[in-house]
This record gives sequence, C-alpha cells and structure tokens, in this order.
Amino acid sequence: MSTALSPSSSTQCFIRGVRVMMGHKGISETQLAKSWGRTIQQVNQFLLGKNGNPSLRTCDQLAEALNATTIEILQAGAKEIED
Repeated sequence: MSTALSPSSSTQCFIRGVRVMMGHKGISETQLAKSWGRTIQQVNQFLLGKNGNPSLRTCDQLAEALNATTIEILQAGAKEIED
C-alpha cells in the first residue's frame, strides 16, 4: 500500500485545513465567500467536498482569502486528521 496522498485524500486534507484555518482566524462562511468572491452556497459545497478536486488556482484563491499559504492549509488539515 502506498503512503502517497491520493487526489481525494489530499482534497479532504485541504478542505479540513480550510475549516481549521477558518476556526483559528474566526472567519465565517459569509466572510470567506466575500473575500473569495463566491456565494455562500459555493463555499458550503466546497466545505462539504461536493466540488471534486479543487484546482491549484482555487487553492491559491482560498489561501489568499484566508491570509495563509496553501502549504499552511494542508499542514493544518493533516494535523487535524492525525489527531
């Protein structure tokens, strides 16, 4: 069995990381939607993993909206999964 992240597990890690960052920074879905330039419905669909694998552009936009790096978000998600 491989230890490499599959696209779906890295996506789950990223989504979890976004949730963790939102919690740490006190950012609501509404605030994220506004800074990301999306609707609340689109944010909720993303947070539920209904959009498939996010593109690198989407990840970069989300990181910018959260004032973090993509790597920080992935690390936060990975730490959450480990705990």
